[in-house]
Amino acid sequence: TQSTWGNCLLLVCNRLKMTRTSNGTEVLEHSGTSLRMRKKDTIEPTVLDVDLLRESLFDVQDEKKPLSLTSIPGSHKPSSPFKDAKRKHAGAKVVSTSSSAITFANASGIRLSFRNILNIENLTGLTSLVKLQLDNNIIHEIRGLDTLINLTWLDLSYNNIRKISGLDNLTKLADLSLKNNQITVIEGMDNLVNLNVLSIGNNQIREYQKGIAYLRRFKHLRAVSLAGNPFCSDIDWQAHVLAYLRNLMFLDWVRIKDSDVTAAREQYQVELREIEEKERIEDSQQDAQQLESGEYQRLLKAHLKGVHMLWDDLIKEDTDLNKLRSLPGGEVKILIDDYHDKFYSIVEHMKGDVFVKLDAKQRERSKMENKKSEYLHATEAKSIEMIQSFEAGKKKTFRHLEKNRSSLREADLHASIHPLKDDINRLHDELLSMELSQSEHFSSLNDEFEVAWGDIKNSVLDVIYNEFRMLEELENNFSEAVKKVATDALDRFTNEAVTADAEELTDDALALLHDRDQLFQAVSNSHENHIGKILSAEDSMREQEQQEFTLLVQDLQNKEFERNRERVLEVHRFTERTKQDLHGAETVFRSPAC
Repeated sequence: TQSTWGNCLLLVCNRLKMTRTSNGTEVLEHSGTSLRMRKKDTIEPTVLDVDLLRESLFDVQDEKKPLSLTSIPGSHKPSSPFKDAKRKHAGAKVVSTSSSAITFANASGIRLSFRNILNIENLTGLTSLVKLQLDNNIIHEIRGLDTLINLTWLDLSYNNIRKISGLDNLTKLADLSLKNNQITVIEGMDNLVNLNVLSIGNNQIREYQKGIAYLRRFKHLRAVSLAGNPFCSDIDWQAHVLAYLRNLMFLDWVRIKDSDVTAAREQYQVELREIEEKERIEDSQQDAQQLESGEYQRLLKAHLKGVHMLWDDLIKEDTDLNKLRSLPGGEVKILIDDYHDKFYSIVEHMKGDVFVKLDAKQRERSKMENKKSEYLHATEAKSIEMIQSFEAGKKKTFRHLEKNRSSLREADLHASIHPLKDDINRLHDELLSMELSQSEHFSSLNDEFEVAWGDIKNSVLDVIYNEFRMLEELENNFSEAVKKVATDALDRFTNEAVTADAEELTDDALALLHDRDQLFQAVSNSHENHIGKILSAEDSMREQEQQEFTLLVQDLQNKEFERNRERVLEVHRFTERTKQDLHGAETVFRSPAC
């Protein structure tokens, strides 16, 4: 029968195992009998050239949409090498039917499985690539991927890689498969801040404690495959993983039970307490360093600090949402992850738009200050020239009076000093007239600047309104989705669909499912809390933006008033001092020695 044939086939497949010998020969073993399939030293490695790349291009959108973590563990679980090999040898092509319309500039995916590729090369310029399949080759080293900055999915399984490296620029990578290689240490992924799925089973990793501690840094990691490594002989390795990787949902493609996580954390509670305290200290130090950083100062100038911290403000103290996370199925956790990604996208878009406006503000301010500086330098140069001309005439007159002092008469003294008094009065009026013109010009520049800055401010307020409406809508959709999950969970629990698994539920989950009102009150409280904080952040940002504009206009007016006042006083002081000098000269030259 079909079922009997299926069982026999399963039995045979379970006894098949692919191994590689030290000289590179691939061996297919069955019940102790080895069949040599391929020997690397008899086949030339395939060069990854332009023609091969063009043949392998495909559009990710043409693929069947992968199942999400809610429906199957692991969107990235590689297929069996035997099935893939059979399909390849039967003549099946792996090139998209629409590949003729795909170019290197717009290609989103490349399939290079079973190509006998040794070196990763010639991928420069494929910046639109999001998916790259290099599984089942003979690659020894990860390199040549630096320019693939938009890559989110990378399959390097079934190769000969010994060390994880060459991934520093792949900051958007979410799904990474390194299964069936020769890797000995979990490392080299520091910059993969968006890592969501990691498959690294069937390698040569013998020590797991440091590796799991390393993976703890990836806050978005939801699925990990580790089975088949030498360390798996330790009976505690799974509990160690569940205790240390807080947000994990699947381990070796099996959904994790909340009760197993609780038991694992209790087993390692002493070690976890020390680690979590150390992490809190490090977070505080990072916050302090951020306060000094240019990026943080830029956030402050753009009034974006509240927006930047908004997600943490929403989630950290939301005790109701923390309870809802415990509902069976882990669907609330998945909704939170999706909410976070979309929330982050809106916030980043808002920050980008506001930073553009901030740059525009700074350009307007620099333009105004440059115009003022140029005008000020011109008027100062003219003022100095006028004063120096007067001082030169005064000195010439004094030298003449000193030279003729012995024969100097009152009429001669009056004829020499009186023109200087007229000159200083005229210079006083000219300097004040120049200052009046300068003050009017500066006031005009301030008015122009106020209008330009006001336009930018209004555009920022528009951005704030539009982006916060998107955040508000996102929160509403999230709350509705959580409410639906809660309703479904309650229906299943009420219909005793989960009675058998009741012992697997946490106390929080049981409390919610036993009290309908408490369950939906938690959903409502969480939603109201989120909406309140979103609207508060919006009000704060709008208020800061408006206040900055008001204070800036007042500051410009006050500074111009003080500058004009000081300049007028300076002209008066100069005039009075000069008149006193002239009066003193008259007194000296009238003395009896005259």
